Order: sequence, then structure tokens, then C-alpha cells
Amino acid sequence: MTLTTETYQFMEQLADSLKSNCDIQHEKNLVQQAKNILGATQLLTKDSSKIDKSNKFSDSYKTFVLYLPPEQSSGKINLCRFATSCVFSCLGIGSGRMNQGKNRVDNDNFDWQLTNVSRAMFKRLTLFLDNRPAFYAKLEQEIKTKLNTARKKGYRLAIRLNGTSDIRWEQTRKDIFYKFQDVIFFDYTKYPYELRKNTPDNYYLIYSYTANNNQSLDFAKEWLANGKNIAVVFDKLPSKFLGLPVIDADKHDMRFIDNEVNNINGSLIAGLKAKGLAINNDHGFIERVK
Repeated sequence: MTLTTETYQFMEQLADSLKSNCDIQHEKNLVQQAKNILGATQLLTKDSSKIDKSNKFSDSYKTFVLYLPPEQSSGKINLCRFATSCVFSCLGIGSGRMNQGKNRVDNDNFDWQLTNVSRAMFKRLTLFLDNRPAFYAKLEQEIKTKLNTARKKGYRLAIRLNGTSDIRWEQTRKDIFYKFQDVIFFDYTKYPYELRKNTPDNYYLIYSYTANNNQSLDFAKEWLANGKNIAVVFDKLPSKFLGLPVIDADKHDMRFIDNEVNNINGSLIAGLKAKGLAINNDHGFIERVK
């Protein structure tokens, strides 16, 4: 029997449809596997004072963030390769709802069952380490849902994948930036510019500076030399630092709009005031203004 061109085309369409249905079912299975670990916990949250400030600052954007245990605090993996003395006052263990307390931080002895927030962070990490495909499937599902809502309500969706970590997502999961090109992704990082210069257009990075640290100063100058901004934690905000204007970065967390909002062309310093354990931090992380 000779098959016609129309029959071949129909068979190809049928095969594509069956493959698509299989892919969809596979994604659903992965998402269910993620839920089995996470329970009611979501990967992306807006339950943060930093994010709350951003969402109140502008109706044009809505921000969500992914929080994981920072640096080596989980005892399972180091998620902040270039962490410095910032670990002693990190938001993920030393400030706000995630504060583990000075004794635990100083003794590097963390309790990830301490609060609902810490339990949620550890659940996300467990999923990330134990079932990476399910983690990515759940992340993409959450982004899709939030992006659909953003489109309906007329605002831009912004996402911080490194709320309390420093993962090179442009290498770990590069396709996510291309799948969601309407989403603005942004993060703070302590990596040198050379290791994070090739990021997608919709992924904005700002270097996080550590005071009293020569390597961090060198990294900061490298980012600035390439036209980027840096973030610095001060005990009180100066008008300038390293010869550049300092803005009040505590008004919101959307670092990708800093130049536009402040009418500044060229590099600037996103000035943050010390919070939580960082207020009395004696590990040199804070830039103290004389």
C-alpha cells in the first residue's frame, strides 16, 4: 500500500501530539514529585520585608524570590563559593525571619527546623539536591503561573533566584532565561566579573562588596570598570564611595531600576544599611563611615 503525502503529514502530526502529551505528563509527574518533598512550600515567595518594599515601591513590577540555606550552613553543599565575612550577617541566617541567632551563627551550628521559614528553606534545598529535574519542573511551573498573572494584571514579573545563595544560574539552568524572556531576573553576587560576564540579557547582576577585604575590593573595581553597579553595606550612608554616588538601596530591592529611578548615568553604589546581626558585626563586613 502506498501512503499519500497527506497521510504522512497526518502521521507526523499524530506522533508530535503523542510526544507532546507524553512531555506534559512527564512534567506533571515531576511537579508531583516536587510537591511530595515540599508539601505546601513554594519555591518562590514574596514573604520578605525586602520584597515587600519592592512590591510597594512600584506598581510596574512584582518581585518573587527563592531562598535557600546560604553558603555551607546546610552542612550539605556550599551555595556561595566566594562568600566572605558576609556569612556572619547573611540575611539567610542572621536577619529578619531567617535569623538563627548569634550563638548558632558564631558556632556554625544551624537548626533548619527552627521556624517555618527555616524548614521551608531546607525543603527547597532537599529538593534541589535530591531531585534536580523535579526542582526545575516546579520552578518553571511557578514562574509560568506568576507570569500569566503578571500579563493579565499588566505588571512586569521580576525574580531573584539567589535570595540567599550565589548559584551561577546562567550555567546551571541557562534555558530558563530564554524560556521566560518577559521575566526580569536579578541577583546580587560575590563572583568576580570574569566568571559571570556572559549572562542573558534578562538577568541583571550587581556585585556585593565586602569591606576590609582586598580581594573583594579588586572584584568591585572590576565590576565597576565594566560599567556595572556594586552594593555596599554601611553603618550609615555616605554621599559617595569610591568616588561614585551612593543611593539609598533600602527603599526597594529592584537593583535593575536603580539608574533609571535615580537619574544616574554610569556606575553607582547601592548603599544598604546594616541590619540584624550585621549591626554589631565585628568581622569586617560592614563599611564603617568615619
